[in-house]
Amino acid sequence: MAQKRRRLGRFTLKFFGWFIGVALVLSLGWSLGQTWLQTMESKGCNAPKPLFHIDRFQKKQQLRFVVIGDAGTGRKAQKKVAETLATLCQQKGCDFVLYLGDNIYPNGVSSVNDPRFETQFAEVYQDVQLPFYAVLGNHDARGDVEAQRLYSLKNPKWRMPEFNYRFSAGPVEFFGVNSNCIPLSWFWLKEQLSGVGTGKWRMVFTHHNLFGSGHHRDAPWPQKLWWKWNLAEQVDVFFSGHEHVMEHLQIDGVPGEYFISGAGGFPYRGGKGDSARPGSKFLNTSAGLLWVQAKVEQLEFEFFDLYGAPLYQYQKERTK
Repeated sequence: MAQKRRRLGRFTLKFFGWFIGVALVLSLGWSLGQTWLQTMESKGCNAPKPLFHIDRFQKKQQLRFVVIGDAGTGRKAQKKVAETLATLCQQKGCDFVLYLGDNIYPNGVSSVNDPRFETQFAEVYQDVQLPFYAVLGNHDARGDVEAQRLYSLKNPKWRMPEFNYRFSAGPVEFFGVNSNCIPLSWFWLKEQLSGVGTGKWRMVFTHHNLFGSGHHRDAPWPQKLWWKWNLAEQVDVFFSGHEHVMEHLQIDGVPGEYFISGAGGFPYRGGKGDSARPGSKFLNTSAGLLWVQAKVEQLEFEFFDLYGAPLYQYQKERTK
């Protein structure tokens, strides 16, 4: 009997130890899972119900727009680029602005009523009567990303219906991608691209660059390889910021045109980003912007400095 009791005691201790171990592992896993979910949500990796749909430009035959990123500093450079943006659009025509993230420096916003929305966006672009289609940057993800989306309901000039969103405008299908959430956002993009018909230019606008000569250089090689194998052939143009430069790249073995327009308010200084990588067709480290005209059979791209002086022009003809 005593031996049986000892065996039962040992079995009970083992079972209790096993139970405690499993409980600790499950508790740790749940805690890590919750932390991961909170982190993803703070970066805008969830898929909320869209606030509105963009359809006002669908019937246009010709489209003209401006691309700027990394603009939201409230500094002199942003204000000067904003003045040039207003003048340029009066002269050449513009339908809207693609706003490529890092919309509010240095740490995004704390709420939809954060005064930085006024001082670093509304007041700066008060003379630009155009919608700004915005995506999140890495600095925006330091603050309340949902507030940036909800600001669309407060200021009709600011347009961010979702963190990843798609809209048709004239001869172009646009895909706004939250690059804080790669690879999740790229899975979304791959699914969206599969539903695009023929005869449309396909343009991605996002914050982080895939290729570039700036301070950050290229994205990590797994990202570039995944892009090349899964998405590159389906995208005609890739707009990004993150690098505070203006650049046009054509990468050997990777289809598509890659434009960086990240000098909207905080250009590099001190020699950062002035060494062109292979495939760079144009590189400038001053403040400025990119103007684009899209027709059914042709695209035209032109970079301007902060004073409105033309720097570089490129045209792309449809081949397929």
